[in-house]
Amino acid sequence: MNDGITACIDVLRSVLTHLDQKNKKLLHLDSDDLVSSFKPYTAALHRYFGGMSFEDRKRFRELRGNPGTDDSHQTLPTSNS
Repeated sequence: MNDGITACIDVLRSVLTHLDQKNKKLLHLDSDDLVSSFKPYTAALHRYFGGMSFEDRKRFRELRGNPGTDDSHQTLPTSNS
């Protein structure tokens, strides 16, 4: 799975746990209130990932064991090759 997606899911899990410990009953919130509850956390996550340089992204991927960072695409051989 994509490293950024995995990190976002992990953060979401942590936010849910945190809000649950604050006795916030998420199941009883309407959509607008639920989004409002997450907004401070999603904004912080957006700033974090959005502010990463190429080198920051490379180090992040290395922590997850996925060193691939270049933007080139590898072409698979076709049956005509």
